[in-house]
Amino acid sequence: MNSRSVQKSKVGRVGIAAVAAMIACAGWCALPLLLPLVGAGAAAGLARWFGPGAELFVGSGVFVSVLVVMALRSRARRRRALQRGEAGCCGADALQEAR
Repeated sequence: MNSRSVQKSKVGRVGIAAVAAMIACAGWCALPLLLPLVGAGAAAGLARWFGPGAELFVGSGVFVSVLVVMALRSRARRRRALQRGEAGCCGADALQEAR
């Protein structure tokens, strides 16, 4: 695996996580506009979560969560490739040489 494909895959993962964070941030910002549709009780319950900068915490939480899920999936995929003995798949050669 050359360095260009490794760099491309990392940029793709960060890009996906960034898009997910932007969607979460936009959704959190739009939530106050949608509250009248669900009723006053729900609005009062959710009002304590709203404050300046709350959308940044939501967006960063989603960003980190997406990156963690992608890293765990990649690690599991690599582990399965090692167990099956597939050479050259998902960086399995480097892991096997390290052992």
